[in-house]
Amino acid sequence: MLSFKYNSGFIALTSVIIISAVIVLLVIGIFRSSVGEMERGGAREKSDGALSLANTCAEIALYELRKNPDNYSVSEEEEISVGEKSCYISSVERESDIIIKTRGVSGDYTRKIQIEVASVKPKIEITEWREIE
Repeated sequence: MLSFKYNSGFIALTSVIIISAVIVLLVIGIFRSSVGEMERGGAREKSDGALSLANTCAEIALYELRKNPDNYSVSEEEEISVGEKSCYISSVERESDIIIKTRGVSGDYTRKIQIEVASVKPKIEITEWREIE
């Protein structure tokens, strides 16, 4: 009888240790998953920020084109300050259509936009607005 009491205590202690170890492993797994999600969320935010900056520069280029429809062009990249950040009007080329290229940079992420404008007068007619590589 005496050995039965010691065995039941040992089984209970072993069960508590095993259950505790499983709980600790689960908590560690959840923590690592949460950290990974935060890192991916931060990367997505920076990438979206870069796209937003590229679109902002595209709007600025369209505004400048509207102000000076016959002569506005950009042959060297032009930096535009947007708050504490910057975006860039890479080029405004006049071919059969007007091609505007911009880029936005946020951290390590760069996103680019290309706009094709068919006409400026009497109003701006955009035929294509897309993200490019």
